Amino acid sequence: MMFAQSAAGFVRLLRTSIVARAFGALFLPLSVAVLLSACKEDEHDHMHDEPYDVDISFLEPAADATIDSGQEMHMEVMFTSAGTIHNVKVRVFRDSDAAEVFLWEQHVHEESGSFEFHEHVTLTTSTHEDYTIEASTWDHDGESTPIVATRSFHLHP
Repeated sequence: MMFAQSAAGFVRLLRTSIVARAFGALFLPLSVAVLLSACKEDEHDHMHDEPYDVDISFLEPAADATIDSGQEMHMEVMFTSAGTIHNVKVRVFRDSDAAEVFLWEQHVHEESGSFEFHEHVTLTTSTHEDYTIEASTWDHDGESTPIVATRSFHLHP
């Protein structure tokens, strides 16, 4: 009787071990295949043979605007494309020394082909200063040359 119980336990252990090995042998390759396929880019999302083309237009500030020191400046930039808009960066810098006073950068992945950047910033100065707002965008992988547009404005003390 004792031998029968030991044999039955051994057979159960052997079956469990065989099932576990078989499961592991199937599970590991399937897991790797799923992970590798998940990392592939959607073919329709970013065509490498199509150029990345986005139009950038400034809605505000107006061209050559004069902003008073301490006054809130409204920034509104429109990015439009027939395809997906990927990376967007908007920055403001002082022309005299290229000091960056505002920076916003994000992977927006806007599939509608239209992205509007809208932000406010308050700048102060004790002297007359010229500034530039620069908007840029580039493709998903950073393979294309960034598309850049700029607009100048003056900060009045």
